[in-house]
Amino acid sequence: KLFGSADRRWWHTSAWRKFPRAAPAAGMVAVNSRHIFVIDKVLPNGMVMAYDYNSGGNASRYHMRSLAGYEVRNPRS
Repeated sequence: KLFGSADRRWWHTSAWRKFPRAAPAAGMVAVNSRHIFVIDKVLPNGMVMAYDYNSGGNASRYHMRSLAGYEVRNPRS
């Protein structure tokens, strides 16, 4: 979604922590120690709509997520 192709360098969450912290916004990623997802839209209730490419059971989903327990990072910098 972000870089145009699959790349094994981005499979580990530690790779995403190298990007600078950012405020929640479209195009940013949310990262914790075990998972990442791409923010598409920030909702007024503090939640986000997100592209979640490993949402459990090898499923990819677009759904509402909480940012609790996640750091937001800017992969475009």
